[in-house]
Amino acid sequence: MLSGVLRRRAAAEWALPWGGRFLRELSFFAEGSAPSGRHVSNNSAATSVLKGELASALNTSGVRSSVNQTYGSALKRPLEITLQSKVRWGLSVSRPAVEHSPFLESASGVPALEMFLEAPSHGLSPPAVFDSIQTVAAKSTRALSIRPPLPPSGSAWASHDTFRTLFRGASSKYLSSSSLTSPSPFSSQPLRTARATCWKVAGARSHYTRFLGDDGDQLVDPPEAADLVPTAHTGPPVPLHSYPNAMMPFLASPPPLDAVVKIFTVTSSPNYFLPWQNKPQREVSGSGFVISGQRILTNAHVVANQTFVLVRKHGTSTKYRAEVEAVGHECDLAVLKVPNDDFWEGMHPLEFGEIPQLQEQVAVVGYPQGGDNISVTAGVVSRVELTQYAHGAGLLLAVQIDAAINPGNSGGPAVMDFGSGGMNSNWKVVGVAFQNLREADSIGYIIPVPVIQHFLEDVQETGHYVGFCGLGLSCQQLENAQLRDHLGMRPGMTGVLVNRVQSLTDSHNHIRKDDVLMAFDGVPIANDGTVSFRKRERISFDHLVAMKKAGETAVVKVLRDGKELDLEVEVNPVKALVPIHQYDKLPSYFIFAGLVFVPLTQPYLHEYGDDWYNTSPRRLCERAMRSLPTQEGEQMVILSQVLIDDINSGYQTLADLQVKKVNGIDVRNLRHLRRLVEGCTEKHVRFDLDDERVMVLNFDEAKRASEGILSRHRIPSHISEDLMEDRFGDSGDAVDSTWPDRVAEHWAIPVGNRTSSKL
Repeated sequence: MLSGVLRRRAAAEWALPWGGRFLRELSFFAEGSAPSGRHVSNNSAATSVLKGELASALNTSGVRSSVNQTYGSALKRPLEITLQSKVRWGLSVSRPAVEHSPFLESASGVPALEMFLEAPSHGLSPPAVFDSIQTVAAKSTRALSIRPPLPPSGSAWASHDTFRTLFRGASSKYLSSSSLTSPSPFSSQPLRTARATCWKVAGARSHYTRFLGDDGDQLVDPPEAADLVPTAHTGPPVPLHSYPNAMMPFLASPPPLDAVVKIFTVTSSPNYFLPWQNKPQREVSGSGFVISGQRILTNAHVVANQTFVLVRKHGTSTKYRAEVEAVGHECDLAVLKVPNDDFWEGMHPLEFGEIPQLQEQVAVVGYPQGGDNISVTAGVVSRVELTQYAHGAGLLLAVQIDAAINPGNSGGPAVMDFGSGGMNSNWKVVGVAFQNLREADSIGYIIPVPVIQHFLEDVQETGHYVGFCGLGLSCQQLENAQLRDHLGMRPGMTGVLVNRVQSLTDSHNHIRKDDVLMAFDGVPIANDGTVSFRKRERISFDHLVAMKKAGETAVVKVLRDGKELDLEVEVNPVKALVPIHQYDKLPSYFIFAGLVFVPLTQPYLHEYGDDWYNTSPRRLCERAMRSLPTQEGEQMVILSQVLIDDINSGYQTLADLQVKKVNGIDVRNLRHLRRLVEGCTEKHVRFDLDDERVMVLNFDEAKRASEGILSRHRIPSHISEDLMEDRFGDSGDAVDSTWPDRVAEHWAIPVGNRTSSKL
């Protein structure tokens, strides 16, 4: 035997066959055996069966209920299914009034209206029921709630025939009151209930109940109780994760949990002020999920600068050693491998879906802060657009949702049911949780499937992450009619103005400054730089460029001197002069006579604190934001600090200055500087710095002093490990400096001012 209650969210509309329309909370009480002789003891599974039987009951009784998804219903199709002959049903329908909950309680804790829907022998005919609904609804400004209280053992429920008669007997004659039609949008009906009722049921019955209140809706499966009488719950709502069999509110069926793992990472970040040292190790945790090929997908920032990684399966206590197979910091994604075969027993990969539509509902599964067990939160899609990724500063497609995404959720899947719910659920991944909006409530972001697939295809085809492509252009919007006229644009022409073309790109061979970029691969570009994305949605044309594979050719239409030209341009990841990040790498450095030389990177500027944009040297910040490389392997080398000694006394105040020349030769990168210094054949070595500053050292004396300086400061080597590989190497490309196109104009947002934060 199974018994239960399924209560759906009062956030969508039921279009009933007789024309009445309710903002609905539809509750069904069922008692009977499971279909096809199956006996279900697990409460979550029982609910799935009940849902299937519910749809059957509606179909059998001649009722076709459709769902209006305008207000974010979790259901994707009209509800249809088979009433088993042994199942008996009770019905509860409610219509909330403005600013009141569907189950608003009076002072005594009793709903505004309660009615029994029982067998005809109890003297209540269907017309009388609906006449009562009409009368109360017309006179009451409070919530209308029609619900059978929990009956004592052995009491009669409405039979199948009564249920069918009720709906077939209903017509516009009994539901003509305007008070039952055209409700206000759900957004204008906040849930403000201070209390909620929790029914505890013992024996063979399991009872799902829903808490309505300021803290949001929660659907829980209370623990079995010894008493058979209803008990008022006057405390705060019970957290969803309090019960292992709890179902998500508003979701038609529970999302998959077994494929979601918790990740434990030990990290040790480099110290860019003292590049021969690492900072103290710290422990962080995140989430991940199993994908095809016995791999785990998670966020890059969960395993960035990792020294040790463990993973734990849902519902177990054993932790397994994991290894990082590939990582893409721009897109904040990483793939892990677990070499232990025991880990993969019973693990099934999740499949990927597609980008969800606006207002569609998703569930985020993971292990956020506040507890150790798995957590499931639900929300709807708010917008889809290009967003700056907080971890790697990539400007890529992201999906904004209103589900709670907190530290620890990072790397967990955002899933959506592409099936019909219940036994026919088909949960697929539509994104990976990765960041939220600082100082804002319920604004989270997930990485959508196209970005995930681009990353995974890179790894599959090359064995490592390649990056997202760019054109290497800086562009200006053309929304001013006079500017368009000046450029020779005729009516109907749209596009963006090219202000700058980066040297180390194929665009430099084809596109010129002051060209008007009109289309990319045949897709027209609007004057604001956007392209059509989906019905009535637009996004930046950078998305089209980023989704191309490295080395692919794109057809770019430009307007030049009044003529339209179709140009073939090869797209590739664009390199920055000052790398935005340098995760999983030790900093490069070279020390000579106590002078510490390093390449300028954004992580170096981050050492000045969260507000580095305002606290770090202004000149270096400006160059980090604006400067572009003009030759392969180019770096901006700076004098970081001076380790004081007799040989360099008087220079100790010089710091954070770019090194422009050594003995009159322009410095291309740190390797080149080392070559110029150690290969010096003159008596003195001269350094030309910013602000026309100059340092001169006696070369032989400086070499003799270097060993003592290193010893006093406990520095193991005068050069970093990467510079040891080639004594006089000159490649200068040891840093990972790929980045998406046009981020040069957008990425340099200080950490303290970033709109998003990784979790």
